[in-house]
Amino acid sequence: TDVILSSSDGVQFGAHLRNLELYSGKFLAHVPSEDPHHIVTVEENSTVLSLLLQYMHLCPQPDPKTIPFGTLEQLANAVEKYLIYSAMAICKLRMEFHLEQYPSEILRYAAKNKYTDLANEAALLTIGFDYKRIKESFGGDPDTPRRWVR
Repeated sequence: TDVILSSSDGVQFGAHLRNLELYSGKFLAHVPSEDPHHIVTVEENSTVLSLLLQYMHLCPQPDPKTIPFGTLEQLANAVEKYLIYSAMAICKLRMEFHLEQYPSEILRYAAKNKYTDLANEAALLTIGFDYKRIKESFGGDPDTPRRWVR
């Protein structure tokens, strides 16, 4: 390995810069070029980082059916953030699978990642929610709750 990735909960993973370059459109942007041998801290926790790294290696991919929804949501957002194309479609499909159970979470994911069709489906399932709940689920993003009302 030629780079150490440290998760938000302090677990360290050895990684190969070449894999990060090949399997991710943006991961290397988080590794300072002047010294790739130092420890790079990422926002993701160790569970999500471990899954991300599995998608960036030539190995069997994780079975998304076994990933609990909370972890799946974090993973789905992380693969979008780092542009890990091999995982984006499968994460989106699994998020769609959970649409009935977690419509506001799916709405947040879909809106953030510009999946308009999925956002529209999720929005229909949240019509009975009050504005405060929708606003809280989007944190500091004022635009999406306004679009939801519209």
